Amino acid sequence: MANPVILRKAPAIFVNHGAGPLPLLKPVTDPDHGPTRAFLEQVAPQWLGLKDLATKPVAIVVVTAHWETIPEVTISSGESHDLLYDYYGFPSDAYSISYKAKGSPAVAQKIHDLLSQASIPSKLDATRGWDHGTFVPMKLINPEEDIPVVQMSVVGSWDPAHHLRIGQVLAALRDENIAIL
Repeated sequence: MANPVILRKAPAIFVNHGAGPLPLLKPVTDPDHGPTRAFLEQVAPQWLGLKDLATKPVAIVVVTAHWETIPEVTISSGESHDLLYDYYGFPSDAYSISYKAKGSPAVAQKIHDLLSQASIPSKLDATRGWDHGTFVPMKLINPEEDIPVVQMSVVGSWDPAHHLRIGQVLAALRDENIAIL
């Protein structure tokens, strides 16, 4: 009898991006960002399986606390997204950061459908830019920019039970090798 194939679920991890865009600015003048950069550049990619084609996620969904929407979850659904520099008072370099990973309308639609099936209101948004809660960690985690990213909002009510239910619904994506941050 042959050994069964064990399928890996894509990971779901929490990441900290530090203070605004500071972890991306050179030179990093705040020594407190050293551990954040090290985690995002070394540990998170390992946990996400980015270095192995057998485990590399087909997409990454980033739930960002920097995008609150009411009354529904909003999902970035464009093929590409500009960056939203949603911070102020940083050096000029902070406003020329780029991150060119593609979006994934198909994954966005899948999320929308899963939430809809669970009676959780959601909508698609093809135009809003990715905020620094998405592009700062992703630029350090995946500088190759070769994995599609879908950004999701949190619901402005901040109801923990509602967000827990959203997370439970999103867990199904992990079976399709879609990672969640």
